[in-house]
Amino acid sequence: ALNIVKVEKMLAKFGYPQSKTLSSKAASAPYVVIHHSDDYETRRRNFSYLYEAYQNGQLKEGPFSFYLNRTYDLKMGKRYEVGAVFSEAERIKGIIEELGLGE
Repeated sequence: ALNIVKVEKMLAKFGYPQSKTLSSKAASAPYVVIHHSDDYETRRRNFSYLYEAYQNGQLKEGPFSFYLNRTYDLKMGKRYEVGAVFSEAERIKGIIEELGLGE
């Protein structure tokens, strides 16, 4: 829980870190800490930082989708499933809509 507090303070003050100014390991630390939280509210509260990093290319599609799938699982008690083959971008959009995170 202490790591989440530190990461949230850093994100509030500086935003999601740029990999241009930090090592890739340091730049991915906020994602790793938030993704490993088992608390839905923590994950929801920090969604906007990860979403912005995803949109800016700082967070790759695979890890962002993994974070969203796990967030969905925490809230709904099951994995997000689609009936047909969808692109990862469509899956991301669907989970965001289902969880009401884009509002």
